[in-house]
Amino acid sequence: MRSLAAIAFALLSAFTFTVAQDKPAHRWSANVYWDFVYNVGRDTGTPVADKDYFAITVPATADLRIETFDGTGMACTATDTVIRLFAADGTTVVDGPRLFQNQLEGGRLRTPRSVAFNAELDRELRLGWMLRIGYQQREGRREYVLNPFDDLAGVPTLLLSPAGRSRYREFQLTSSYRFGKRNHLLTASYVRSAAEGNLNLYQQFFGNFEDPIIRPDERARLGFDVPNRFLFWGEVTIPFKIILAPVLEIRDGFPFSLLDETRNFVGPRNLAGRYPLFTSFDIQVLRDFKFKAFGSIRRLRVGFKVFNLFKRFNPRDFQNNLDALDTGTFYNSRGRLFRGKLLLDL
Repeated sequence: MRSLAAIAFALLSAFTFTVAQDKPAHRWSANVYWDFVYNVGRDTGTPVADKDYFAITVPATADLRIETFDGTGMACTATDTVIRLFAADGTTVVDGPRLFQNQLEGGRLRTPRSVAFNAELDRELRLGWMLRIGYQQREGRREYVLNPFDDLAGVPTLLLSPAGRSRYREFQLTSSYRFGKRNHLLTASYVRSAAEGNLNLYQQFFGNFEDPIIRPDERARLGFDVPNRFLFWGEVTIPFKIILAPVLEIRDGFPFSLLDETRNFVGPRNLAGRYPLFTSFDIQVLRDFKFKAFGSIRRLRVGFKVFNLFKRFNPRDFQNNLDALDTGTFYNSRGRLFRGKLLLDL
């Protein structure tokens, strides 16, 4: 693939102002942030030993193997990939070798751009009790996506183009309360969000998979799209200077797609359903110790953290192959997990 030497320019503007004021401890304030990132670069040609991977539709009872070469290899002039299709025994070649060429749309690289906007409105309801309403949006343009073509101008081709776009929008409502002589803190937050964009981003495949199977690009909800998320966390000091820090998270599951036995998508991608509702209660138990060393007072924090205290079933894997015997089954939930914590403040 071709590479790009780029310099990123970022423009960040922010301002804070008081919307209304009645009492010093009861007022509205607003924060607005605008972030614009633009990359300026130049095409530096094809790096040596850069590896590219391409895709082909795989019949049901076959095994796919992909061999890669750098651009100087004699075995693969002008292309970087040889694809052979093997039968179920793994040795009999039923198709290939076939050569796939990689092409850059337009013949030159165009640098990506992004714009982010964030606005927050804070209200001190009473002493120690804060309310925040926020909105955040991020837009991405010229994101590089991959699209396989069995016949593009008569040649099997994987096309790299800057046609990708993405958008993330979020509405947030947060309330926090500090109370007591020991300055206890309790915070609750609700986030309503939506994430959508092109699914065949270059970085989704290269560097993550040795032999990726790439299907046609689609624009849909992104894999991390979570419409509803509730978080509760706090820090409470109990007798003997022990600090309890609970965290409760409840959110929608991530979206998933369905596949057939040839690993072709069945229906629109990321619209087949979602993982089950994610619920996890975690807690940290900490204790601070102070001691004198090197002429100064030092602090040592010792404790432990428990993840998923109530062993809620939160699967991380899903059998989305419709031809598998266990299709539709969720797997790989992390049970209760303990971790120690040791922090020395120098």
